[in-house]
Amino acid sequence: MAKGQPTFKNIVAAVKIPKTVVPKESCYPHKPAWRVALMDTVDPYGWHQIDGGKMLEIRAQLAGIEGNTWKDLLVRDAKHNHFIAVEKICPEAQDRLRVLHLDDTDALLTIRIGHLERIWGILELNVLKVLWWDPQHLIYPMNVADN
Repeated sequence: MAKGQPTFKNIVAAVKIPKTVVPKESCYPHKPAWRVALMDTVDPYGWHQIDGGKMLEIRAQLAGIEGNTWKDLLVRDAKHNHFIAVEKICPEAQDRLRVLHLDDTDALLTIRIGHLERIWGILELNVLKVLWWDPQHLIYPMNVADN
């Protein structure tokens, strides 16, 4: 080894430490709340794609479920509203999380708005940080007949 070169006895590998942990029963008794600062306005999952009429429809649906608890949404209506592990979403969405510096999230929450339409976000405590509008169910493709 050349003189003056640093030596390392132990090299520590970088480990991903998730900042967002999928909440379990702790969120169940609480009513949902929303944060919109993370709403993405980039294709293909951007909120910029919708018109005023669709935004009013989404607003009405979110307002309508605010009276429920997360238990109502995640247990009783688990077929339509649920967590999806980040490694199961499409590669483009995973890449977008990296660009947004949100790749420390292990799972995203999806809320069904229509047959294919979904809102995606990050749940922290009782607050959903709204991220994407997915009108064609592209982030987590599946058999449309199953919906």
